[in-house]
Amino acid sequence: MSAARKCTSVLTGLVFCGLFGLLPTSSWADDKPAAGSAAPPASAASPAAVADAAAKDAPATPAPAPFDWTQHVKIGVGIRTAFRAVEDSAPDTDSYSKDLSLDNARIYVHGTINEHIAATLNTDFSIDTDGNDEQPVRILDAIGELKVCDALNVWMGRLLPPSDRSNLDGPFYLATYEFPIVSAYPAIFAGRDNGVSVWGDLQGGRYKYQVGVFQGRDAAPNDSDSRLYAARFTVNLLDPEPGYYTQSTYYGEKDILAIGLVGQFQNNGAGTADNSGDFSGGNIDILFEKKCDALGGGVVTLEAAFYTYDTDDVVVDAAGLRDADGFLVQASYLIPCQVGWGKFQPHVRYQELDDDQRLDVGVNYVMKGHDARITLDFFWTDTDNPALGHDGSAAGVLLGAQFQF
Repeated sequence: MSAARKCTSVLTGLVFCGLFGLLPTSSWADDKPAAGSAAPPASAASPAAVADAAAKDAPATPAPAPFDWTQHVKIGVGIRTAFRAVEDSAPDTDSYSKDLSLDNARIYVHGTINEHIAATLNTDFSIDTDGNDEQPVRILDAIGELKVCDALNVWMGRLLPPSDRSNLDGPFYLATYEFPIVSAYPAIFAGRDNGVSVWGDLQGGRYKYQVGVFQGRDAAPNDSDSRLYAARFTVNLLDPEPGYYTQSTYYGEKDILAIGLVGQFQNNGAGTADNSGDFSGGNIDILFEKKCDALGGGVVTLEAAFYTYDTDDVVVDAAGLRDADGFLVQASYLIPCQVGWGKFQPHVRYQELDDDQRLDVGVNYVMKGHDARITLDFFWTDTDNPALGHDGSAAGVLLGAQFQF
């Protein structure tokens, strides 16, 4: 049955059940005894006696089943922490910086009321511009979820807008540790925004659409109070990817060839009160992953994405938006040999955004997919955009770990 017919069947059933379930049954009954039935005896027992006898003969009412919250509520935790050493980044500007950081400390809560209604509440902490982590815990996701069928879902609240694969991956489901510099869509916090997204899976996730309206820029230069519109369409030519979110590697659990197309627009969404412009952005991203029996079961992963951001030539933007083009290419290989608790996955990634560049060469030690992974990464950055305060090059090393349950 097609997704459209499933939606029609569910909606028709809900209307039918609601209509007839609310009608009083007494209106369909006849108070008179049926023809041919015996009339009650003239010397019937008193109503109280009849009620007492019925109560004695009636079976005991079973106690209601206790509420099993484990079947309705799921709670999880996600942690990412790292050591970074970066060339010429110490306070003396001539030594390697040596920083230990807590990059994410998330609490996940998801609850279901029934098969059509659910809610998500996730939190994270905020790092201020000085790199301190004494900031309050912030709302990451707060989503009310309505599901008519697989092909029609409505999510509302704070969530990830339709955007590129990297943003829908989030930091925990990338193929390396650091978030890419080319993923630069507007957001309130950690890629999120307040709004509504309508999305659905077609043919089990082989085709997927996501469209939404979001708050976007909510102050100057947006004096007209316009909203941000976002859309993403994905086609999977091999195994499907059902669900709202994505991953940049499945570690061989799926064979993937996915193509995604994204567009966002907001009138007066860029610049300042004195120098405003419309914001538009878009990208195309491609992910290929294949488990190769000829290589002993190793997994080859290739990813590429191409971006364009337009701010009507506004150079300085209070929210960090840029008028720029960029791209990302990445390759990795999951070695099939088990070493201790896990497997090694060497990878390389190169990205450019306007005049900013970054190269990462490293290896993941994968113990349990994205739930338990350690990354060693050597990186080089080169920035040449003085108007945005980006100038100079540096090399560094990162040792990061992530854990989720």
